Amino acid sequence: MEENKRKKSTKYLLIGVLVLFLSVLGASVAYYLARVSGSLSGRAAGTELAINVEKLSSKATGDLIPLDNDLETLNLAVAGYDNKGACVDINGYSVCQIYHITLTNKGSVPLTVNGTVTLSGQNVPNIDCATMTNSTTVASNNSCMGQNVFVSGDTLPANDHKDYYVMVYIKNLEEPQYDSGAFNGTVTFTTEDGRKVKGRFTPTFNLAQYITNLYTTATKSTITNNQIDYSYAPSVNLMNDRLGGTSEAQDSGNIRYYGAEPNNWIDIGDKTEIEVTQGNWVPLFGDRITSSEQCEQAIASSSEEDIQTNTGMSKTEFCSISTIPAGTPILWRIIGVFDEKLRIRRDENFGNYSYDTSASTINDGNGINEWSQADLMKLLNPGYDNNQNLNKSNETITVNNSLWWNSQSGICYKDSRNGTTTCDFTNTGLSEQAKQYVVDQTLYLGGFNTAEVFANEAWRKERGNDVFTAFDSNYNDNITRTLSWTGKVGLIYPSDFGYAADFSNSNCQGYLSTFTSCTANWMAQGLSWTISPWSENTYNEMNVYNGNIGNSKSYNPGGGWPTLLLDSSVLAESGNGSRSTPYVLTS
Repeated sequence: MEENKRKKSTKYLLIGVLVLFLSVLGASVAYYLARVSGSLSGRAAGTELAINVEKLSSKATGDLIPLDNDLETLNLAVAGYDNKGACVDINGYSVCQIYHITLTNKGSVPLTVNGTVTLSGQNVPNIDCATMTNSTTVASNNSCMGQNVFVSGDTLPANDHKDYYVMVYIKNLEEPQYDSGAFNGTVTFTTEDGRKVKGRFTPTFNLAQYITNLYTTATKSTITNNQIDYSYAPSVNLMNDRLGGTSEAQDSGNIRYYGAEPNNWIDIGDKTEIEVTQGNWVPLFGDRITSSEQCEQAIASSSEEDIQTNTGMSKTEFCSISTIPAGTPILWRIIGVFDEKLRIRRDENFGNYSYDTSASTINDGNGINEWSQADLMKLLNPGYDNNQNLNKSNETITVNNSLWWNSQSGICYKDSRNGTTTCDFTNTGLSEQAKQYVVDQTLYLGGFNTAEVFANEAWRKERGNDVFTAFDSNYNDNITRTLSWTGKVGLIYPSDFGYAADFSNSNCQGYLSTFTSCTANWMAQGLSWTISPWSENTYNEMNVYNGNIGNSKSYNPGGGWPTLLLDSSVLAESGNGSRSTPYVLTS
């Protein structure tokens, strides 16, 4: 074992020396992230083929450094040096890239296929590739480029897939070389009757599929909560929710991020449009202020504990003035992959506003807990630009009129009996770039009559039919509660909060109403409305507060995190999901 470790160090030390020598001569090649899906146009032997190409060596970033073309060195390179990651040498340089190719036969008859790889580009004459047995082992140091070299006469069963792996690197010539451009790669599979399907190494990758593969390929463990076994992938903080425990198989549900701080950060193009200062916009209260004095006045009625809980800062820190440059990303977080689409949640609270409010003659001014007509829904979603309603003086005003969606300022509801306040989303609303990724989402509006529920029980209640129906003189809005709603912008479910917790942590194993000590939950901080009504009356709404699930009258200023569903085809161009290096979607 010790001898092997010495050999490994020696090899990578040699690579490091080559780096120092060759970099002076400009010997490098731009790396490319790779992931593209495509399907065969027409049919091949009565079936259809689909191909997917994914870059696995996510930590190997930057230009490639030449690598000795012997099998031992190639396998050392795949393993990576110590904990630096696959294809990363002793100095932190990239020495290779690993691609996972999935070929799927969607038809009903087997296919025999041949596969080729081509690599090309300006100023990269020494680019080469090697076939791999799996994602960690190089099979041969012979070039995998050329007709019928990569895959020859392989049988692909019906309704099945096969996985192939390729390592791309620059051959070290042990003499000055000038590989200094970008490469393009193409994987082509051809059936016996000549039909072809191609996948290309491109600068982008399908993010939903990438996250799915992170979960699929990771080592799993089984975690039990409320007598339901869940499949956990601890190395990537992903789990499968089994559709609230209703699916028979442990991998048949939605893939979700869980734990205290998973790598689920994403930049979808929202940026601060103007240079602001902390305190210039107070997300906890929705007030626009220009000085620390005004900030202190705005939060005077809030306790130090509340400020710390909801912002992570003391009152003094919260009101300190510090510059936030224009163009700073406003980040989102990925809840998970749902039906091959990414569901995401804004990291930044949009400010404290009423979920809904009403005139004193309706539900005693407490509001109405029906999302399809809620004031907050009209604030966040498009199509309500001219929305008019009443203020406390019974005057008709334009209010909650798609201001967040349109990044505009105006009047918002923030109190019982149609109480209003000024609100400004010009610097915090949804950007035009972000809107291009958004598709409609269907949210379920089943209600709760208890907060003493496990995550799987919450999931089922959300899709149930428990809504308020017993109208009388006290509960008199007489609005029929709907069981689902379809639109652009929603809110989190109580079950989203529940499944974000790490069930392997003893503080996160009980009812969602008892999660005060469950810090292993990335949704635990903050104050937020959820999409789910409290079914025992006409105006209470479920919320997240102080790390628990509870409920509150809907007129209360409650804050919230908007949720979006992204198109299944969205591509990322960079990132690893950490807060400092979020996934960045292509523009």
